[in-house]
This record gives sequence, structure tokens and C-alpha cells, in this order.
Amino acid sequence: MSKSSNRSRKDRVEQIRREAKAAERRRTLLVVLACGVVAALIVGTAAVSYISRHHNATRYLDTPLADIGASSADAACSPIATHDANGNQQHQTEGTPISYDQAPPEYGPHWPTPAIWTRHFYTADERPPLEQLVHNLEHGYTIVWYDDTIAGDSDAVSQLQGIAAKFDGTDPNDPSTYKLIVAPYTSDDPGSFPADKDIALTHWAADWSSGQLLDQQGISEYCSRVSGPVVQAFVSDYPFTASPEPNAQ
Repeated sequence: MSKSSNRSRKDRVEQIRREAKAAERRRTLLVVLACGVVAALIVGTAAVSYISRHHNATRYLDTPLADIGASSADAACSPIATHDANGNQQHQTEGTPISYDQAPPEYGPHWPTPAIWTRHFYTADERPPLEQLVHNLEHGYTIVWYDDTIAGDSDAVSQLQGIAAKFDGTDPNDPSTYKLIVAPYTSDDPGSFPADKDIALTHWAADWSSGQLLDQQGISEYCSRVSGPVVQAFVSDYPFTASPEPNAQ
């Protein structure tokens, strides 16, 4: 084989190598660009969610709780129901599914760790499991649950975020400032609200009047519309102090 043929072959091999490297660089660049787009979308979605939540919370910053949403009469709430409660200190291994007697739950066995005390509003994508939120009920929280109908109503969600912001958890020494959570109860959860009701309030009550834990009850109220005055009255009638473990966060 002549020297010119060898040189030509080497040149061709080198050209193929350069083309392969260039193609690899293009693929890497495309992957980096794609990752950048995905990251931007994730960050952008989170930013939009944060901005929307912040706007809705501050929208009602100067509005008293009793003036947010429908009046007590217009909220169309059912009579408050009570049920004998149990499950205090009955901690199940985290991850274990637990069935509850009511939808949404008012009391019962639960996972060992409650939801973080500084978070007061959840969407369906963010909400802790029911088994975790029941632990919050044991600690005296009131939970305001909303169904898929409310979740699709931007004005109603804004009102709920405004209500949640009234319990912003800024004072850990005053549980009355943070023991309320607003959370969705979705079509993926067991059971459903009564017909024509889209909001539920639940509380795990307990009698400490004798200095001992007595007479535990699950408390629930179902409403058709978001109502700050209903929430205010419910929290007043069933305070965090009337619960199995009022001193725990």
C-alpha cells in the first residue's frame, strides 16, 4: 500500500473521529439544554405557586378572619356532629395505611410524626398523608378540609389561603396562633363529604377538667362554602386546649 493511501486512510479515520466527537458534543449540549428547560419549568412553577400563595395570603392581611368568605348563614353548614373517639397514643409504623371511621378523619391511630407545625395550607400535591395529619388532630389542631370542587375555584382557594394565613405559626409559645391546617380531601381519599358539602372542619376533643384525660370525642362540621366566621366559631368552641395532647406541637 502506498504512503498516499495510508495517509488518506488516516485522514478518513481522523475525520470520522472528529465527526463522532462533534456529534457527542451536540448530544451533550442538547441534554444540558433539555435539563435546563425542565429545571426552569420546575423553578418557574414553584415560583408561580409561591407568588400566588403569597398574594392570596396578603390579599386578606388586613381583613379580619370573620370577614373572609361567606357569612355563617350563607355557608350552609350542617349541625356539628360528635363521635366517641379513640386512638390516643396509638402510633403505627410510618407508611402503614390506616382506615378511619369518618371522611375526613376526626381521630384514631396515626403515624408517629405529625405534619410540620409552621405549615398551614396545602394543595393536593403537597398534603401530608392522612395518618400524619391525624397526629396533628391529637395535638389540638383544627383541620379545615376542602374537596375537589373548592380546589377548582380560585376565589375559594384564595379565601382558604387567607384563613390559613391568620394562623401563621409565628409564635411557638402561643399554640392558638398556629394550631390550624387547611388541607385538601381529594377523590383519591376514602369516602366523601355529604352531598352539597365541599368544606369540612374536624377536631379531636378531650376533657381535661378533672386533671385527667377523659371523654374523647371527634368533632366535625360540613359546609357548602368557605367561611371565616364559621372557622372562627369552631376554633373558639373547640380550642387546642381541649384535645388529648394540647401541649405538643
